[in-house]
Amino acid sequence: MIGIIDPPREGIADVVTKCKGAGIKVLMVTGDYALTAAAIATEIGIFTNINYDTVEAVKDKSKNDKILENFHDSSQIYSLLLNGSDIEQLTDSNWRIITKYDEIVLARTTPEQKLKTVNEFRKDGFIVAVTGDGVNDAPALKNADIGIAMGSGSEVAMEASQMVLLDNSFTSILIAIENGRLVFDNLRKVILYLLPAGSFAEVIPILVNIFLGVPLPLSAFLMIIICVLTDMFPALSLMLEKPESNLLKRPPRSKNDHLVDITLIFQAYAFLGMMEAIFSHCLFFWYLKWYGGFQASDILFGFDYWNSSYKGYSYEKIQEFIYTGQTIYFIGLVQMQAFGNIFATRTNKLSLFQTLPFVKKSRNLWILGSQVISVIFMILIVYMPFCNTIFNTRPPPIEFWFIPLVFALIILVADELRKLLVRKKVLCFPKLAW
Repeated sequence: MIGIIDPPREGIADVVTKCKGAGIKVLMVTGDYALTAAAIATEIGIFTNINYDTVEAVKDKSKNDKILENFHDSSQIYSLLLNGSDIEQLTDSNWRIITKYDEIVLARTTPEQKLKTVNEFRKDGFIVAVTGDGVNDAPALKNADIGIAMGSGSEVAMEASQMVLLDNSFTSILIAIENGRLVFDNLRKVILYLLPAGSFAEVIPILVNIFLGVPLPLSAFLMIIICVLTDMFPALSLMLEKPESNLLKRPPRSKNDHLVDITLIFQAYAFLGMMEAIFSHCLFFWYLKWYGGFQASDILFGFDYWNSSYKGYSYEKIQEFIYTGQTIYFIGLVQMQAFGNIFATRTNKLSLFQTLPFVKKSRNLWILGSQVISVIFMILIVYMPFCNTIFNTRPPPIEFWFIPLVFALIILVADELRKLLVRKKVLCFPKLAW
């Protein structure tokens, strides 16, 4: 008597375990005999409940309209084993039951049945990935959301797929999932960093100028400089952030989860952006009061008065006040971004002190380098004679280089408090921590 066994690929059991931990439902669809498939599925961890259902159980459950509620019981695992001949008997209502199972093995399947399985799961809103290496797998690979072929497989399978594992290792799939989730998180951080200054704190000065008659606190040139120079390098450094937590322990995003959603907009505009806009305007108003003697009543609703001699000052002197005030607004915004906002947006809910950029676990020295670059650009724009002449920037009084650092610290403290409330689950809107 001779026994022949085709063992599972090395490391596949660990991959299955991690996929389940990441919220990914793992199905085995094979041409093997049912009992053989069940034994292999148990060996590699696809089946953890040996008391699996069969087609008869599916048909019985389909007759009960309330049975779907039982599948939401996270304390129980539901397993299913079907043959290809069973699949031929299934109705649409049967498939609606099958897609609810936690663990599924389909044995003795044909290429048409593999394709049918893919389509039925996609019908229920699943994002379906199919792995395979044979000609028979090609239809399912082609119609899945993403087909994953083995590098040692057939040419037909590779042509039908969107991804080819050249090393034939399923571990590559986990790496791709983890990196995909990390890129998504870091893109959100970049957007959250850019929106407060590059959008909100630049729109508010225009609105204040139009509706309140205040001289424009930030010139169009300085707005552009913030967007294309001083904010660019810190934003790029955020793309190099390490994972904040184990990304493979996080459930998958739903189709309703977008890169930019209402919670991110709220945090960027109503929280970080609002603080930056208010603090920057305070700097602008304080300069006009301390060095020009302008009271709030003189500044508000001035409108055309600023285009001529005003409050005993000549037109040229008024313009110098405005140019210097605009430069101070620019300095404040750049420093709050580079020393406050960037540390606030590095993490979703962990404290800054848990993720310092020079500590090995969360090291990102590009952050520190980007801060230096931003400051260098800021100094050049403020003190370079070319910019003073062409773009009307002016060197500010010395204290306005340090006051923005205090505001940056306030932003950090406010965000640390928000993160603390999120970690303590005190906030009624904890999704702000993503």
